[in-house]
Amino acid sequence: MKKKKRVSKPRVKRKRPPPKHVEELRQLRAQLSEAQETLRAIQSGDVDALVVNGKEGERIFTLKSDDQPYRVLVETMNEGAATLDGHATIFYANTCLAKFIGRSLEHTIGKELADFIHADDRADFRKLFAQAKLGRSKGEIRILRDQSDTLPTLFSMSSVNLETGKGVSLVVTDLTEQKRLAKSAEELELLKELTEQTEAAKSAAVEASHLKSAFLANMSHEIRTPLGAMIGFAELLSDPNITEGERESSIDVLKRNGHQLAAIINDILDLSKVESGHVTPEKIPTKPVELATEVISLLSVMANEKRLMLDLTVDDNVPQSVNTDPIRLKQILTNIVGNAIKFTRVGGVSVKLSAVVAPGAPAALRFDVTDTGVGIPEADVKKLFQVFSQADDSITRKFGGTGLGLVLSKKLAIAMGGDVELMQTKKNAGSTFRISVAATVNAPVKAQAPAGEVAKEKTGSLSDIKVLLVEDSPDNQQLIWRVLSREGVRLDVADNGLEGVEKALAGDYDVVLMDIQMPVLDGYTATQQLRAKGFSKPIVALTAHAMSEIKNKCLEAGCTDHLTKPINFKQLVETVIKYAKGPS
Repeated sequence: MKKKKRVSKPRVKRKRPPPKHVEELRQLRAQLSEAQETLRAIQSGDVDALVVNGKEGERIFTLKSDDQPYRVLVETMNEGAATLDGHATIFYANTCLAKFIGRSLEHTIGKELADFIHADDRADFRKLFAQAKLGRSKGEIRILRDQSDTLPTLFSMSSVNLETGKGVSLVVTDLTEQKRLAKSAEELELLKELTEQTEAAKSAAVEASHLKSAFLANMSHEIRTPLGAMIGFAELLSDPNITEGERESSIDVLKRNGHQLAAIINDILDLSKVESGHVTPEKIPTKPVELATEVISLLSVMANEKRLMLDLTVDDNVPQSVNTDPIRLKQILTNIVGNAIKFTRVGGVSVKLSAVVAPGAPAALRFDVTDTGVGIPEADVKKLFQVFSQADDSITRKFGGTGLGLVLSKKLAIAMGGDVELMQTKKNAGSTFRISVAATVNAPVKAQAPAGEVAKEKTGSLSDIKVLLVEDSPDNQQLIWRVLSREGVRLDVADNGLEGVEKALAGDYDVVLMDIQMPVLDGYTATQQLRAKGFSKPIVALTAHAMSEIKNKCLEAGCTDHLTKPINFKQLVETVIKYAKGPS
């Protein structure tokens, strides 16, 4: 008996039903396509009747040939639809449009559509309606549901022929969801932008913090270096077994580091003043060539130590005298030329002084400072004039310096109506900086003898000069006493402003040297009290501030003149002679 072979039936793959939402989406698309096709057929007159399945059951709308202009509105549409006559009165409307408007069909048909539009959009609607009567138009219009509620919609209109003339068919799309999504997208974009700005600000703050930390670390090093040397060599001087040569060498170190420390502190204070807008440059007669020569002479020692050439050339058009701020100009020029020398190892530094003088326009002085130094990498150029930032930290560590000079010089030059600019630079091939300041040209003046020569003529014997020093610092008292007493000047001392007023009124002094910052009574008040009580002798203010506004404040208080600390010994003696003996 033969065995029957079992034949296996082929397996039929059954398709998995699509997800529910996908099927619903397909159905909605099909319905929309069918509705759009139906509307096109109705408008073109290609159908005679339409069957609509609504909630109330099947309804049949008969379309006669003479009824073609009138639209049969499909109740199942999610968009509002209407037919408007030539005056925008609603002939027909579907339930969706009535819902948009917030009224029943009975209170919609026969009304002017403009009555249901926001007052601010009615003019736009009328323009769209006029355009549609000639063809087609589309635009956003807000439907007014009540006094406070509006519905954003899109009006799509096209021309249609009615028995009474030209009319318009209208389709209204609710834009609420689109607006919400657009607003969400806008808010998302704004949030993204704000986040990016916050991140950028955070990065900038972190970078600024790093820069300040690095700057303060460098500043601390620059201050502690001369301070440590001064303290150390001062202790060496106290050794009784020190030789005369060692004593003189220690004194030189003390003086050199003291000047260096004073320069650093002055830069810090000046920069603080400039940043706060408290700098008002003076405009006094100044000889540009003499000023430049003085700076070159001062810095030639530094250049000679490095075996560098340092020269000055002057154009023929440079005025003999101009009105500007000589102290600030000298400070700027010293900083820029000093930097050029510092960052140059071979070759030299040249300074060219020129002027821009045009009839009827303010003059300008220019100093072009060119060196053969290390140059500045292109990536570091933008850091040059930024506070707390230096072009190359490694170069700064190698050559020394706080990095304040360039920033301060630029800000001072700007305050003086000019600028400090980097004109050209090339790594390992040098740089050129240009200093410019505004100035007014003065009439030629007769040459005067240097101040030192005038003072020398007046000096003679100073034993007949009597000076009152009002100073609270014992060290400054001793210093000034030594300087003046070795010239033969007789000196009395008061420890504060109140004691100074009493001694000045009781004694017969030729000059009063008045410190400004003191306990009990400050120098401003002490001077004002002396002047109020009839004291007419010269009062010379002593301050640690070189700013013009401090000098002006001293003069306003009644001071005759103003000297800055650290005290310049030669200037101190000349000033005392000037006011004690008067002009020769």
